[in-house]
Amino acid sequence: MLRILIVFLAPLFFESIDYKKAFSDNYADALDFISENANLIFDYSSAYDTDPEIIMPVLFPEAIRYSIVSDYLETKSLELVYVYSGSTDFSIGYFQMKPSFAENLEQSISSYPQALSKYDSLLIPDDWPPTEIRKERLERLKKLEYQVAYVNCMYDILKILHPSIFKLSKEFQIRFASTAFNHGFLSGKDEIIEYSDKAFFPMNGKNNTPRYKYSEISLYFYQNDLPLILSKKK
Repeated sequence: MLRILIVFLAPLFFESIDYKKAFSDNYADALDFISENANLIFDYSSAYDTDPEIIMPVLFPEAIRYSIVSDYLETKSLELVYVYSGSTDFSIGYFQMKPSFAENLEQSISSYPQALSKYDSLLIPDDWPPTEIRKERLERLKKLEYQVAYVNCMYDILKILHPSIFKLSKEFQIRFASTAFNHGFLSGKDEIIEYSDKAFFPMNGKNNTPRYKYSEISLYFYQNDLPLILSKKK
C-alpha cells in the first residue's frame, strides 16, 4: 500500500505540465470529440453500471493520439493481414484499440461468465470460421459504440482483478485504469503501478516530440475539463 501511495501521490504534488499547451490543437480536437460524444459515454456507463468519471479520463489521451495520427492513418493492408492470418496487431478507431485488446476482453468475459454476463453481446460465436471472427472483431473496433462498450468491460474486469484499487480515491483509480488501458489491462498490479510513472505517450507520434505519462494526461483532463462536461450533463 505504501508503494501505491508513493507512486500515485507524488505526481499530484509535483506535476505541473500544461497539457492543453503541450498538445495544442490535438488537445482541443480531443476535447471537442469527447464533449460531442459525452452522452453516448454516459449512456453506456449507465447501462453497464460503471463510472463515467473514470471511463472518460481513461479514453481521453487516446482521442489526442487519434488527432495526432489521423492525417496519416492507413490500416487497410494491416487489416487484411490480421483477418487472414491473425499475425499482426495495430491500433484502430477514435480510441486506438487493438484487436488483441478486444480478444483479451472476449476471453475474460468467458472466464468470468457470471460476473461479466452483461457483456455477453461482445462475444463472437466461437463456431464461426477464424477469418470471419477476426473480420467481425475489426468491424466492431471501427465503431465508436463498440469501443465505448469495450472500455466499460475493461473497467469491470479491473474491478474483479484488483478490487483493492477501487476502494481508493477517484484519482488513484483513474491513474491505475488509464495505465492499464494503455499498457495492458491483464498486467499485474505492480507492473501497472510501475508503468503509471513512465513517459511513453504518444508512442507513435513524431520521433522528435516529447513523451508524457498517459495517466497524468487522464488525471489532468479529469481535474480541468471533466467538471464542465459533467455540469452540462446535470
